[in-house]
Amino acid sequence: MKKRKFISLCFKFNDFIYTEHFKELEAVHNPIYNVFKALYILAKGCIRDLLYNRFKLHLFSYYYKQYAGRNVFFSPTLNNRRAVEHIAEETEKAYHIIDIHDSEQFPVFQVYLYSFIYVFSIIRQYIVMDSGIKKTIAGNILINYILTTGYFIVFCRICKNASIQSVILSNDHTFINRPLIKSAQMYHVKSLYIQHASVADYYPQLSCTYSVLDGLDSMAKYASNGKSLDHTTILLLGASRYDGLVSGRERITHNQKKIGIGINGLDDYETIQEICKKILADLPGYEIIIRAHPNWAKSKVQMPNVTWTSALDEEIRVFFNRIDILISNDSCVHFDAIKYGVPTVMYTLNKDGFSDQYSYVTSGFVKYIPDYITLVSYLKSGEYYMPAIDLVRKYDNSYKREYEGNTSYIIAEFINSHFDLMTLRQNYNLEKIETEIGTFYQIP
Repeated sequence: MKKRKFISLCFKFNDFIYTEHFKELEAVHNPIYNVFKALYILAKGCIRDLLYNRFKLHLFSYYYKQYAGRNVFFSPTLNNRRAVEHIAEETEKAYHIIDIHDSEQFPVFQVYLYSFIYVFSIIRQYIVMDSGIKKTIAGNILINYILTTGYFIVFCRICKNASIQSVILSNDHTFINRPLIKSAQMYHVKSLYIQHASVADYYPQLSCTYSVLDGLDSMAKYASNGKSLDHTTILLLGASRYDGLVSGRERITHNQKKIGIGINGLDDYETIQEICKKILADLPGYEIIIRAHPNWAKSKVQMPNVTWTSALDEEIRVFFNRIDILISNDSCVHFDAIKYGVPTVMYTLNKDGFSDQYSYVTSGFVKYIPDYITLVSYLKSGEYYMPAIDLVRKYDNSYKREYEGNTSYIIAEFINSHFDLMTLRQNYNLEKIETEIGTFYQIP
């Protein structure tokens, strides 16, 4: 591949960030500052990982032997790992990469080596970008563009030389995962994408060999905005990441007078603090339990009758068992709650106003409450909305079907059969459905 095309692809792998990003990335800085910041982060990261691994380095040949003949699961984040860990446990010849900073699992230092080689090519491409919001965002995360070059070359070498059976991943839009998908394509390695969260219509085109999606809503979004579904085989098997929640759904609920608030890094600390104060004042005797997404980096809300928890240290079923209802902003946690049988409402928790990137409100999947007076009245009523089965199935095609709760096992069986659709037809009556959106397979 020519150098110019290579650098262009590395920039393309990062274009998702222009649509979905934290507000801080729109802060304008001098390009020279951004360049030196990126170089500092690159050097610091390399030194950090050297210390983390106690200077233990391996040649590529070590990793080729590790991955040879294996179904390689790639999960660089906690949420990615949780989405596929039960599938990996049931998959034969599975190798699960869960820590990309661990040189025993992944060639992290080769990533740094190639990133250093191409660093000035990336900087040059950034400098000549047209002024505007895209260049501003790119400057603030220039380190990602630099590291993309390293990941891309490393993944190409693995896919070309390691004789792996397949690549399985649960994220298709980050600067790390997109080079892996492209590398698998280039070297004819079968790849499987398993959806780990709800998606929006601005997500990139599906390009893995096989894609296991939650439901028709996801499929429609992947077919929107001129995208094609012709480059993948789609199985609408439902959200395997929720298999563990199914057994606890038919719980006997009592009025515990506990309200859950799910927050993430896009929410505003002051807004959350204010809503907690108001609810506790208007609903005496109630308690609030806040659950923070792993990307929350702000202060904890600390006040009487407010408990702070995090997705990093508490299973979500534990959180759901402690609350009567969930309040959250535009977040996938609504899906989690409905799957578990917990009522949930969308309420704006930042200063950006209403957003509905997953179409939860538009479709009627989640109830939206626009103001505090309506919210407190709704909480006092105790009569909470839950969507109908057919509506939930748009988001999770396994919902209340016979096989629900066993989706992970079925996906593992598909991998173990070397991705043989006939196996699923014989064992689960897999059927082929053709629609205006596209063709997919499902278990009735």
